[in-house]
Amino acid sequence: MREYLPAYYERNAEKLKARSSQYAKDNPDKTRAWGHTRRARLLGLPGSFTEADIRRLHARQRGRCFYCGGPDPHLQVDHKIPVTRAGSTNWPSNLCLACRPCNNGKKTKTAAEYVRHRLRRGLHCTRAALRTIG
Repeated sequence: MREYLPAYYERNAEKLKARSSQYAKDNPDKTRAWGHTRRARLLGLPGSFTEADIRRLHARQRGRCFYCGGPDPHLQVDHKIPVTRAGSTNWPSNLCLACRPCNNGKKTKTAAEYVRHRLRRGLHCTRAALRTIG
C-alpha cells in the first residue's frame, strides 16, 4: 500500500491539483479556516475555528472591517492578539475580520495598539474597535 500511494500521486498529479484547486475555489471559507488552523497548529497555539465561526463573525460585523468599518467582500481573518505574541490563541474570541489595508497595516500590533495607531493619525475606528482600548 505504501508503495502504491506515491506512484498514484505521481501518475495523477495534474488531476489531483486541479481537484484541490477547484475545491478551494468552491469552499473559500473552509479553505481559509483550514489554512489558519494549520498555521496556528504549527506554531503551537491552542484553539481552532471553523468556517461557521468565520460566517458568525461576518454576520456580527455586518460584512464590515472590524477596525475601519468599511464594507469589503473579501475580509481577512485577523488575530486581535497576533500569533507572533505570547498569549495568542486561535479561538474565535481572539479573531475578527479586517479589510486588507487594515490587516496589512496592523502587522504584529495587538488590536488595541492598532486602534491607538489609527487614532493618532486621525483615522476613523469602529465602536467595537474602540472597546479594545478600554
